Amino acid sequence: MSRKERRTIARMRRSWIALGCCLLPAFLPAQAQRLDLNQSFVLPETPSTYAAHFTRVGNEVAFFGRTRENAAVLCYSDGTAQGTRLVHSFPLHYDDNSSTTMFGFGSQLLFTRHRIDTGFELWCSDGTDAGTRLLRDFLPGPASGLPGPTVFVEFQGLVWFAAADPAHGLELWRTDGTEAGTQLAADLWQGPTGSGITAIEVAGGRLFLLAGDGAYGRELWVSDGTQAGTHMVADLSMNSDISNLMAIGSGVVFSTSERTYGNELFFSDGTAAGTHVLLDLVPGVGGSTPKYLQHFGAEIVYVARDAQGVWRSFRTDGTPAGTVPMLPQWTFSEYFFPVLASGSTLFVWRPAANTGWDLWRTDGTTVDSNPVLTTMPMSGYFNVWAVAANGGLFAAFDDGVHGREPWFVPTQGPAMLIGDLFPGTSTSTTNFVTGLGNEVWFPADDGVHGIEPWVWSATTGAAHMVADLSPPLPSSSARPVCAIGEDLVFTARTDAVTAGLWRTDGTLQGTVPLQLWPTSANPGAVPLSWWLATDHQRSWLSHDDGMHGRELWVTDGTVAGTALVQDLTPGPAESYIQSAVLQGDRLLFCRYTSLGSELWISDGSAVGTSLVQSPFQASEMCRIGDVALLAAYANGSGNAQLWRSDGTGPGTTLVATNLNVQRLVGLDSYALVFTYNAGLWRSDGTAAGTWQVLANAPQPSGIIARCGDWVVYSASDGQGYEPWRSDGTAAGTYRLADINPGPSSSTSNLFRAACAMDRVFFTAWSPNEGTELWSTDGTPQGTNLVRDLMPGPLSALANGRLALGQDGRALTENRRLVFLAEDLVRGEEFWVTDGTAAGTQLLADAAPGSASSWTQSFVRAGERIYWQGFDAVTGYELWSLSLASAGLSAKTTFGTSCDLGNTAPRIAAVDVPRLGNPAFGLRLTAAPPSAFALLLWNVLREDTQFGACTLHPSLPVLSIGFVSDAAGNAFATAPIPNDPGFLGMSLFAQWLVAAPGGPLLGLGVASDAVHVVVGS
Repeated sequence: MSRKERRTIARMRRSWIALGCCLLPAFLPAQAQRLDLNQSFVLPETPSTYAAHFTRVGNEVAFFGRTRENAAVLCYSDGTAQGTRLVHSFPLHYDDNSSTTMFGFGSQLLFTRHRIDTGFELWCSDGTDAGTRLLRDFLPGPASGLPGPTVFVEFQGLVWFAAADPAHGLELWRTDGTEAGTQLAADLWQGPTGSGITAIEVAGGRLFLLAGDGAYGRELWVSDGTQAGTHMVADLSMNSDISNLMAIGSGVVFSTSERTYGNELFFSDGTAAGTHVLLDLVPGVGGSTPKYLQHFGAEIVYVARDAQGVWRSFRTDGTPAGTVPMLPQWTFSEYFFPVLASGSTLFVWRPAANTGWDLWRTDGTTVDSNPVLTTMPMSGYFNVWAVAANGGLFAAFDDGVHGREPWFVPTQGPAMLIGDLFPGTSTSTTNFVTGLGNEVWFPADDGVHGIEPWVWSATTGAAHMVADLSPPLPSSSARPVCAIGEDLVFTARTDAVTAGLWRTDGTLQGTVPLQLWPTSANPGAVPLSWWLATDHQRSWLSHDDGMHGRELWVTDGTVAGTALVQDLTPGPAESYIQSAVLQGDRLLFCRYTSLGSELWISDGSAVGTSLVQSPFQASEMCRIGDVALLAAYANGSGNAQLWRSDGTGPGTTLVATNLNVQRLVGLDSYALVFTYNAGLWRSDGTAAGTWQVLANAPQPSGIIARCGDWVVYSASDGQGYEPWRSDGTAAGTYRLADINPGPSSSTSNLFRAACAMDRVFFTAWSPNEGTELWSTDGTPQGTNLVRDLMPGPLSALANGRLALGQDGRALTENRRLVFLAEDLVRGEEFWVTDGTAAGTQLLADAAPGSASSWTQSFVRAGERIYWQGFDAVTGYELWSLSLASAGLSAKTTFGTSCDLGNTAPRIAAVDVPRLGNPAFGLRLTAAPPSAFALLLWNVLREDTQFGACTLHPSLPVLSIGFVSDAAGNAFATAPIPNDPGFLGMSLFAQWLVAAPGGPLLGLGVASDAVHVVVGS
């Protein structure tokens, strides 16, 4: 190192220290910020909660709903809007199932819940977010330990149920609502097979079960809650078809195919001697097949088919003498269904002559002369969503006039419409009607609020909506599109009549419209704009302005520089531009229309936009040097072949005819070509430079992440999908790890991956850790789990989401990846990692508690990460997070050079601006040779005008002089001290170059500027 260079480094170090001494404390907890662009206009949407599974817990009712951001939410309510709260959020993953079983146990709620990482398992809640937790994962991993629907019964002050674990199979368990108090009660079939309990009833101070022990098939069992006190009652069933278990008195009734009587109804008091048939309706082994059992006072009513094949109704008190036909008997051969009993009245659905169904009432001896409700002709069904209410029946019923609405049917007198909640013939009342004492809770749609929870009081006879849990919000639906220097370009709707394309520096004051259009013709319209590519000063977009459909636009972040390039499909029809790649300062893109697909080239002007080739459909594109490689369907080919294009018709040619291209990944001087029929190839865009690497290379599935001159992807060689890597050579293409050993997969189509500096981070599933974040340096020994955020087989990254830019790359400059994950306390939130367990930390909890921040559409602009986020107050708005506040590195070039003819100097930050980095520096290029240059810098930005140039660092500035070399280049080494006080520091820098007559006060020219944020 020369003496001059050493003096320069020393001056730079002193400058860093001088700047650092002036700073405020550098590192603060990261805080997500919301930019609320729409505070008044409410979008005309009516999202529905779809409330269901209403369960009484103490003085409240618990139920599950669904919020507009597609989360299953556990709610509690006292029946008023003020007393209704969202307790705990469960993200609905891609293959989630929202079914659940709920049981109130004192002040605690027990329920089953399915998650992708746990299957159906046992949860509990005390009515708070923190107190809602997984009580036990009986079968670790995605398998379900509580196959639904689960039966919960209260016995001896505990809750009893059937659950399956690896050691015992499906057996009898009990819980007091604590993890320690959740224990195996009895193992009926010893070993891991399980007795397969299908029903549990409490009668006479004992538990009655339907189960099998492997020796006798499925039979009736009785238990006092201990292993020693659990035994089979009798060997009755020939076909293990025992069913219809129901308590009556001190015993139970059930049906089964017995050796002497066939399929009949039996009673048992829990002893073999006290187990007998109640009525042998069809003598011999044929049986009457009893069904539709229903409690009716102290008796049970049921239907059975006699020896002549006629279905008849019976009642029983649990004795043979008390098992008699109901009076009067209806004389017909069709089915009929006892629905519910209320007091001394039984309600029965019966087929009607018009192919509909009639609801009748009976006291067991007499029947009304006419049905109390009659469904519409040709309806073909009856409404089973009815519950017993105080002195009658609550039913969701369609009378052909009001639509399906709530009705009350008393034990005497006519049925009464509770209310036409959705006026007219529209349907308001849905399924999942639940009777809770003197109230009925049900979901309903009044035509205004969507499907929300309602409650009807049998005392007052009135129904009201409990709460609108998903009310319309003043959302702007802001969505990030691309970065222009330090600023963000995004779409938003800001009031009732206006939508458009905007630019922001992250503040309301710095938010300005670039292009607006009226939405009065489409009140609910949300702007659509998709990023295609970005060159030095502008971005290319596939944008819909509400008038021309989705077409090609360019923007440089100014009003004048934001314009429609050309309306390729005239009028409101769309062009659907999807595949695109830059070729110098032009965009090569594929345009999809209803008439076919075409390849176009554009320089950003209407006259410079022209058709290259048609028909031509490129599924993937990448740039290799001065040409583009394309996986394209052209010339009538049914396969995607490898093409090259220089943006002209003659220069668009077929490279290889024998390749059925699946994926195309561009590296620096060549591309990796994965094919369906010929393995892995590499190509430099010429026929001679296109050759096969491996004949039998497995094909990638999901994301392919490039890291320098190698890539990582998910693939299967017949032993499950696992992470693979390739550098375009046979020796450098191999599986990185068998994370889920054997033929099972750890990765699949949901594989997510990204490169951060020199490592690739990716998501993978293993039976011991679930879906978590892994990283690799491209070698098997350097492939490892980053951190198990959800300990054990639970999945922290069940959705596998990484916070990546539009180009699929990490959002930070150093080895830091921002990703979204859940832990045992929070919903899906921002985390950051450096690839180590200790360096993996929560970055920001944008939605505190179990709720998720529901982030999407990430863009890095300057030192901020932007995304579309949701909360229950402002709806969908623009959110951002400062990298400086999180200790993450960033470097962004912004502004433009003020030049003199062909002299347009440029600035670039070299290497990563991180603590202790001696190689960091600032480069000057495209300056006049042997010209004097000043490097200006400061921790503040001011944008001061000097002549035709803008100086971006705040004045006064620190400066160091240099002289450019013969090529017009200079380099300022700026080693960053390894001092935590510099963490999060911002630096704005710019070059001034002497050039007589230049636009900078006639003395010189200025480069563009760079913003540097020091990270760890």
